[in-house]
Amino acid sequence: MNLIVSELGVIKSYVSRTVYYIMADLIRVYGWRHFETFELWREPGSLRTKLLRRFGELPKVILFWGGYELLSAHEADLGTLESRKCAFVDDLHSTFLA
Repeated sequence: MNLIVSELGVIKSYVSRTVYYIMADLIRVYGWRHFETFELWREPGSLRTKLLRRFGELPKVILFWGGYELLSAHEADLGTLESRKCAFVDDLHSTFLA
């Protein structure tokens, strides 16, 4: 399973919806799953626990599109996930992707 963590609901209302269409195609055409950034952040437990509770498995790939606050708050947690991680985030000061 591949996962996008993003604010898809908000991005859908942007004037330029290119990013929305890219994510929507990854979900609809290629079978990626989606988790809203603030839903993931707000749920109790570690990221591993949250992902397992929601999907029943850990993703092979997690694409974070935005969500600096989530990434910053869970930096140590992200390092423990075996998933391949990619982030499109402005001004990210982290090494969890290394």
